[in-house]
Amino acid sequence: EAIYFGCSADSQKAQNLAHDRRVSITVDLPHRTWSDIRGLSLAGRAVEVTDPQELARVGALFVAKFPKLAEFVPTQAGALAIFRVDVEIASVLDYRQGFGAHELIGLSPVHA
Repeated sequence: EAIYFGCSADSQKAQNLAHDRRVSITVDLPHRTWSDIRGLSLAGRAVEVTDPQELARVGALFVAKFPKLAEFVPTQAGALAIFRVDVEIASVLDYRQGFGAHELIGLSPVHA
């Protein structure tokens, strides 16, 4: 599976990704203490999406989920960069089993 995100094409984030595509993502459930943490830890590489069909499909998904986004997306070409994160490593976090407890998840090969 892939995760998509957008940012300004001239942002620090886009500049950093031009030099090093490695990214890390954590998604967790609300928790009161560190010992209650449960979620996912993901690592992969971010690739700027340039294929017009993929851009159109992802753009439509973003606007469907966040309709107000259409008002804020700059209309000039190149103002917004869309990235796809190809997840290479994933693990399930469950600190209820002990601090730092995790289990690696097997993934199928991702985009080259």
